[in-house]
Amino acid sequence: MSVYGIGLDIGYAQLKLAVGDVRNGAPQTMVRPAVAGPESLLSDRFINGQAPTGVKVLVNGAPWVACGETGLLQGATREMHADYTASDNYKALFYAALQLTGREVIDVVITGLPVSHFQVPAQRQRLERFMTQDHLVAPGQRVKVMRTLVLPQPAGAYLDLYARSTGTDTALLDEGRVVVLDVGFFSADWAIFERGQFHNLVSGSSLKAMSRLLDLANQHISRDHDDGGGPGVDNLEDALRHGRETVLVFGERVAIAPYLESAAREIAPQIATNIRAAMRDQSDNVDLVLLVGGGAPLYRAAIQAAFPRSRLEMPDEGVIANARGFWSYA
Repeated sequence: MSVYGIGLDIGYAQLKLAVGDVRNGAPQTMVRPAVAGPESLLSDRFINGQAPTGVKVLVNGAPWVACGETGLLQGATREMHADYTASDNYKALFYAALQLTGREVIDVVITGLPVSHFQVPAQRQRLERFMTQDHLVAPGQRVKVMRTLVLPQPAGAYLDLYARSTGTDTALLDEGRVVVLDVGFFSADWAIFERGQFHNLVSGSSLKAMSRLLDLANQHISRDHDDGGGPGVDNLEDALRHGRETVLVFGERVAIAPYLESAAREIAPQIATNIRAAMRDQSDNVDLVLLVGGGAPLYRAAIQAAFPRSRLEMPDEGVIANARGFWSYA
């Protein structure tokens, strides 16, 4: 009997999905921009007509568009607060995820919350109740979710590594002390696992994440231009997501790597300090540090400096690691 599952990571910058029959093979993975807004905000496009136009959904009976590229929705605002999962933007992205599966019934959805939110049972329960029902996701289209499980966000990356490990690597995860750091847009979350057990009390979240780093990089770019111009956080994030090395500032191409690295040297060590402080004496013997998320490469040097004797793993597809791990747990 097949079990169709969704490993779902709805971030503040990107929507990540791993979908498929959890008893048969590997999942299909998808990554989309976490941008959503009312359909009335749609802009017209007169060039490159083949550009992605987003996923049309219904939110509280009103037409919305989700997963559009930067600039598709005029004046759309990014949700940047702790109550994100209760917002219309989050609902729109969830409905887009359900649509992208092409299914009418989902057996199980496994998703995550930032560690500080996961530690509040009422937040987990509210999200599970919202997801586990029959949803009208678009006109004439319903998708029913039979069951939902909410985990701490970095647990997905831990489960993903475990699912792909063999031999001595599996033994290390079974017996060792592991720190998982997931560098997202709104928060950087760490989870501590010891002998496979999640240590809730020493895990946590910090807001010194990519949004802060990009804001600081934008300030540095503005400082270096006499006219005070900067590309803005959204344009820097868009450039990173698409692998572009420059951004436009008043028509001039500006290389972003030096500014990102400068901001990282200031922001990233604060995360390492927070983790070590939370772990106290446990931080002296960490066997493995798993670093994932869209901002992982910028935080690598600081984390390696904080845990110099620990093995550091940074998967090539770290952005999708949580979603893949959630799916493997179904």
